[in-house]
Amino acid sequence: MSDMKFSYRNYFKPTPENLQYISMSMRSIIGSIAGTTLIMEANKWITFGVLLSGFILDELIKFFGHVSDDSKRVISVEVDAKSEVQVTDEIKEAEK
Repeated sequence: MSDMKFSYRNYFKPTPENLQYISMSMRSIIGSIAGTTLIMEANKWITFGVLLSGFILDELIKFFGHVSDDSKRVISVEVDAKSEVQVTDEIKEAEK
């Protein structure tokens, strides 16, 4: 049986899954700030700017989610001696 080490460094590597998770965390914080600016009746442009940054983060979350789905896709092209081309498209399974 092998030992497993826990490291916070794995959470801060810039992988699509980690960037999606960080973007979702930032969106939650932005949502809280936007709610506070509405309740405290701040300037309308401040509230608008905070909400706009939340919408931008939503698009980033969708982008990183799409990229993380595509990172599991493998396309292979094989050419044999008869110049026949064979293209295979498969989804990688998670390594256990």
